[in-house]
Amino acid sequence: MTTPKSRPKRGRARSSADVLKAAILRLPTNLRDVFVLHRFGGLTYGEIGSQLGIAPDAAEAAFATALARLARAVRISEE
Repeated sequence: MTTPKSRPKRGRARSSADVLKAAILRLPTNLRDVFVLHRFGGLTYGEIGSQLGIAPDAAEAAFATALARLARAVRISEE
């Protein structure tokens, strides 16, 4: 019999990935757009700013906010 602490890491990683994906989808559009463009698109804050019509500093701040919200969502799911 397995207990929650003895779960295989692979199953736990998949669960964390699902939690992260859902958390990304729940982000407000402006934060989600910046997060996806930077993390998955590889764009710089300047490039994101140009594409979205915001200052590079605003793009960086939005990314930091998105990252904090995602970290909190994952942390809560692990409790």
